[in-house]
Amino acid sequence: MPAHQHHSATQGQLADVLPAVAASFGLSGIDGAHAPFALAPNRDVVVLLIDGLGANLLERHRELAPTLHARVAHTIAAGFPATTATSLSTLAIGAPCGAHGIVGYSFGLPEQGSGRRLFNSLRWRFDSARGADARADLPPREVQTSPSRLEKLADAGIDVHYVAPGYQERSGLTRASFRA
Repeated sequence: MPAHQHHSATQGQLADVLPAVAASFGLSGIDGAHAPFALAPNRDVVVLLIDGLGANLLERHRELAPTLHARVAHTIAAGFPATTATSLSTLAIGAPCGAHGIVGYSFGLPEQGSGRRLFNSLRWRFDSARGADARADLPPREVQTSPSRLEKLADAGIDVHYVAPGYQERSGLTRASFRA
């Protein structure tokens, strides 16, 4: 399909991106996943997730990003809710939020000794984005126990790197979802 034509149908979901990348490296099905769309065989792949940039927004403002707009071959569904924490986890783990447990930016936790608490998963804090650090009470690798697709790629010999904002470098969310 020429770069300037757009596929009108959504093909796959955010959770399907890394299986497609693995397949492009010749590692199809390394974790039992099947990619519903194909990428050309590659030696190097860059996955760029731009927070808040969806297909509709890009289409409405294509004059602001003509090169990016021209390269759209198909779109994928982000899932619901499409918050940063949930989407990053869905991409990295390759599962919807109901499976990985990062179900929103903030959500209520089951009642414990001190009562019910709000959990901010993006900042991994209690009660608000500026609340108490939750990493000791909610160890990231115990909250989200599934290995990430990035781990699986690395285990298969792929050199994996990621870039994130400084505050996320060793955050609870990064440790839980990217398993870094």
